[in-house]
Amino acid sequence: MAHGDQIETGPNTTYLSSHLAYRLLDAAAAITPGAWIDVRGLRHWTIDITGTFVATIQVQGSNAPARPGASEDGNQLGELVTAAGIIDAQVPMRWMKTRVTLYTSGIINAFFHGVPH
Repeated sequence: MAHGDQIETGPNTTYLSSHLAYRLLDAAAAITPGAWIDVRGLRHWTIDITGTFVATIQVQGSNAPARPGASEDGNQLGELVTAAGIIDAQVPMRWMKTRVTLYTSGIINAFFHGVPH
């Protein structure tokens, strides 16, 4: 799979709503600008960053009217990420991505999961 590929969509029986899931980073092993995903209408989301790595990852958001180019930066959301973990947010926006800004070693995966409320 590539960075930004949608991996799941469908009903969420727990919340009686739908959900979306994306693979934001797929075995990233270098600096990468990431891929913008459309998150309009999703009010609560998490990003699960997995892997063993020495790197710095940014979560970025944008409310641009059209999808920004892959190399375009958005506004940084939260702190820089330097270890595996889950980021939990309730920040409505139009576009978001993760990007690897510094890389030394290892493999990085990032999975997005969002629901509309």
